[in-house]
Amino acid sequence: MIYTCYEMIRDCRADKPEGWLHFISNYIPAVRKIVAHYAPASADNLPAIVKSLRQADSPLFQTLEPAPERWFVAELRQQVIAQLPAAAPEPLLDIEILSEAWQPLTLTEKLAAWLETMLYATAETGPMLRMASPTVEKIRVDA
Repeated sequence: MIYTCYEMIRDCRADKPEGWLHFISNYIPAVRKIVAHYAPASADNLPAIVKSLRQADSPLFQTLEPAPERWFVAELRQQVIAQLPAAAPEPLLDIEILSEAWQPLTLTEKLAAWLETMLYATAETGPMLRMASPTVEKIRVDA
């Protein structure tokens, strides 16, 4: 039998052990990656983050409609990031200014620049864009 994300959400909402077991075995690795990417110093805080996701008032399992896995993982990312300590505030960049600045760039150059704003290193960005890391570095320097 295939156990889907829909069933896991339903079972976690009902506080069934099989739902939580599936969540722990399949999504805690993703939580670890999110924490490692956005706040590596908070890795010791992982048990508290996971515990907060399991709270009855956590919005992660509150949807009454079936949620596809893509939506669930996106919401999981948002919930984990909300639990991380706030970084130093960065200056806000108006989307119109950004769009204007990126207008002469190709789509690939825009993607490389966008992933840089998301704190991805060139070694991580290269495989995501299916190109060599030195190529990403050159795009970022030239853009």
